[in-house]
Amino acid sequence: MKKVWLTAFLSLFPAVAGAEVYTLPGVVVTAENRKETKDTVFLPHETLTEKDMERMGASNVVEALSTALGVDLSSGSQDSRTVMGSNQLMIRGMNSSQTLVLVDGHRLADEDTASSQNMNLLQRFDLSQVEQIDIIRGADGASYGSSAMGGVVNIRTKKPGSGESSAGFRLGEGENTLYFHEDPKGKGPFYLAVSGRVTKVRPLSFRRDSFSRSIHYDGFDVPSYGIRRYAGLDGLYDFRNGSTLRLKADYFDEDTSMRFSDASMNVYVRPVVLQQDEKSRTERTQWNTSLTYEGKIAGNAYSGEVYYSRLKKYSETWNDRPDFRESLQGFPTAMVQGLDNLFKKWDYDRAFYEIWGISGKDTITRGSHSLTFGSEWNRSTYTGTRYQAFKRNVFRHRK
Repeated sequence: MKKVWLTAFLSLFPAVAGAEVYTLPGVVVTAENRKETKDTVFLPHETLTEKDMERMGASNVVEALSTALGVDLSSGSQDSRTVMGSNQLMIRGMNSSQTLVLVDGHRLADEDTASSQNMNLLQRFDLSQVEQIDIIRGADGASYGSSAMGGVVNIRTKKPGSGESSAGFRLGEGENTLYFHEDPKGKGPFYLAVSGRVTKVRPLSFRRDSFSRSIHYDGFDVPSYGIRRYAGLDGLYDFRNGSTLRLKADYFDEDTSMRFSDASMNVYVRPVVLQQDEKSRTERTQWNTSLTYEGKIAGNAYSGEVYYSRLKKYSETWNDRPDFRESLQGFPTAMVQGLDNLFKKWDYDRAFYEIWGISGKDTITRGSHSLTFGSEWNRSTYTGTRYQAFKRNVFRHRK
């Protein structure tokens, strides 16, 4: 009986001997590819790993991001010809142009208008190459400027040498995709991965009968449909001294079309057709290349990168509406010309975006302390019909 009371009494006190239990702090890999503890990362963050994307059955990056908290990837408004059939990328309600998309930490050339930026960018990535996606929700303008007021999405690609190979055919409600990815394991020091994809987006029509800004839309809208092609080459050389050199190059092009519902409005009680059997065709071509050197030595983790990206776009729009000079006879010439400029019978848009960049950083670790510093420089250029029209309007105003 004494032994039982002694055992019960000792059980009230913690054990003196035995293994101690430690709870290590969570580690987060930020968009800058820097590991930090959860306590030091102030902005809400989320990471989608390759296993997460496989578990959700995602077939592209848009589907993978659709489950992220605070991320809106709804289709663009039908009232905008430039985004119908595309996907917005809004974080916490901010505009799509205020979300920054990075690939392995660097920027890509993309359309720069408030209604088209990031709308088609996510459709150009091959999911078989994506290792994980890091999402920062909230303004990070201090690190990236005004383009990251909504947040940052950093898409990290797999390094060559994983030994993964895949090929197949995906059938979906809106598109069919034929793809392959070949990445031999090998013994090094050189690794090479190649991938390709062809996607056919089917035309899906949507009935529309609505009013917007006194304009009556009645008919069928057919969002962007056509062919998208992708080819990628990724090589890595391991110097066997803790440093690697990686060269990436990929190509993307698409040839898509859209059709729009008819539109009309009453001008002083007179019905006027604004658009009829309207359709458009768009060609986009993009090249991306990057050269990255990184390594570790004596408590230092360093990296340097040079990258280049270019995007060409050409689009045409045809409107089979009646001539305003006939349907608006007797109205002021300025009014007729104004409507003719807004609802042109034929129009085109040509644009060329280009971005050069160079970046470098170093993380010094001493014991439990680390210091990261670095810098980035990039140069973006744009030429196209919008800029030429702007110069013409300014010249006329000055005259």
